[in-house]
Amino acid sequence: MKMTKPSKQATGTLIKLVISFIVVIGVYILIIRAQSMIGMTVFYSLTGLLLIACVILNGGLNKDIPTPEMLRDSWSEQKKQKFIAAIVKGKKLAKSIIILLLPMLVVVMIDVIYLFWLKDLNL
Repeated sequence: MKMTKPSKQATGTLIKLVISFIVVIGVYILIIRAQSMIGMTVFYSLTGLLLIACVILNGGLNKDIPTPEMLRDSWSEQKKQKFIAAIVKGKKLAKSIIILLLPMLVVVMIDVIYLFWLKDLNL
């Protein structure tokens, strides 16, 4: 099987994701070291809000973009094009949010695993 080079866009996204992981983990460690309950509450709340925003902007779990024929016949062509453009814009914004959201979800998942299962093992 022939290996292809990753595109510049994929490489850029990977770099953004790695930087996002470093920043999110750094912020989380600072919050833990400061023993700030308000900081933890804000971190968890922001994670939840970003998750909800991502789902709403992405149109749920649907990845398809409707064609003009799929929309109501009573709509004008201009309204259909505006609707489709808004969906595409929302999906692009959701993709940007995911780059920040993914590291936050991983940190929350590790924290919950530690708090509910590993803390009792005195690790």
